[in-house]
Amino acid sequence: MDAFHNKYGEWAVVAGAVGCAGTTSTPMFWSTQPHILSRNISLMDPLDIARYGLKKLGKTAVCIPG
Repeated sequence: MDAFHNKYGEWAVVAGAVGCAGTTSTPMFWSTQPHILSRNISLMDPLDIARYGLKKLGKTAVCIPG
């Protein structure tokens, strides 16, 4: 984020990052042919993560998967 701010900060561009540890159901995840189906692992929906990030824009947020 520092590099982004250094490059675009003078234009009043605001950016945020959503980092939510956990397994997210994305095409990239499924392309790795994971062997999780035999375990009870909860997958996060990427749209839910994006919605949460947008809702918390400009605020401090905590993301706890599960």
